[in-house]
Amino acid sequence: MGRQKTAKDSQQEAMTICMAWQHAESMAGAGTATEAQVRRVFNETLARIGAKPVESPTVRQWLEHWTTSKAGIVADSTMSAYQQVKRDFLQWLGKRADTKIENITSEEIIRFRDHLRNQGLSEGTLTKLIRKFLNSPFHAAWRLGKIPVNPCLFVETKTKTKIERVRKGTFTPDQIKAILAVASGDWKGLVMAAYFTGGRLQDLANLQWRNVDLTRRMISFHQRKTGQQISIPLHPSLEQHFLKLSASVDENAYVFPMVANLNEGGRNGLSKQFGRILVEAKIDNPTIRQRQEDSKGRTVRLLSFHSLRHSFASELANAGVPAELRQLLTGHSDDETHKIYVHHDFDRLRHAVAKLPGI
Repeated sequence: MGRQKTAKDSQQEAMTICMAWQHAESMAGAGTATEAQVRRVFNETLARIGAKPVESPTVRQWLEHWTTSKAGIVADSTMSAYQQVKRDFLQWLGKRADTKIENITSEEIIRFRDHLRNQGLSEGTLTKLIRKFLNSPFHAAWRLGKIPVNPCLFVETKTKTKIERVRKGTFTPDQIKAILAVASGDWKGLVMAAYFTGGRLQDLANLQWRNVDLTRRMISFHQRKTGQQISIPLHPSLEQHFLKLSASVDENAYVFPMVANLNEGGRNGLSKQFGRILVEAKIDNPTIRQRQEDSKGRTVRLLSFHSLRHSFASELANAGVPAELRQLLTGHSDDETHKIYVHHDFDRLRHAVAKLPGI
């Protein structure tokens, strides 16, 4: 008779699985993961804890192993929510719970949301359950190449004016290089500025030379959306690009005059122009939300100019930059974070930006 499994054994198994996820996600974030490599890491981990290998996990297998990996890592209340959503989703799927995870579609997530809504859950609770607790394991599957698109990418509400935001994709360094290879005029510098600062489209398009300090090697500008003034160290690649430009003696002159003061939206707006650059660069850009028949909302694709901002934050995370510094650099800060920023050592921020891969 075999030895009965103890709580310590279960904790060690959970830690083993968690470390494997971290290793596989690091490969995915670095762009070095292949399906075979991810499957090998997954199966080797299962073998170490005495479980059978899985060639292509079912929804049930994936959710079971993913939630197990979070044991002892997240708060008890969060773990309880993960387990509850997992049970509810698997029960709702019925026989479909044993289909391959890549077969689950956004339409099924929407029907599950509607099922929960019919049980009387509020829109706020629905959004939290889908966007946070069900999204996480599917997002991990997407990052590891198990599914082409995360089916939990969006949740639409029934309010008259509001549609929940869509989780945008990120660019790989190779995709950035492909974009820069076809970008012309000011677009090359604009793309580099977004990728190396995380700045938003309008903020960067209207950047003036007074915002660029080549002596101190930094960019400072006012964020229109948040009203916050931020300063970001210049990445060496971006610094070299700025040095090649002819800086105007007029500090109020635009760094990118060909795109300054142009509208972001519209048929010939900046967003559409960037979309055409992606097509020319042959970047795969699937639709993740289709415009509704009643003309509410709009068609949304996985990648847009704003994805450069997501890529900036993701690359910092992949390089091991702490969340505190990432928040400072992207301008996502509350009052407490702002207090940290006021007293922060700028050299730490420069070291963090320098970790981004060069282009």
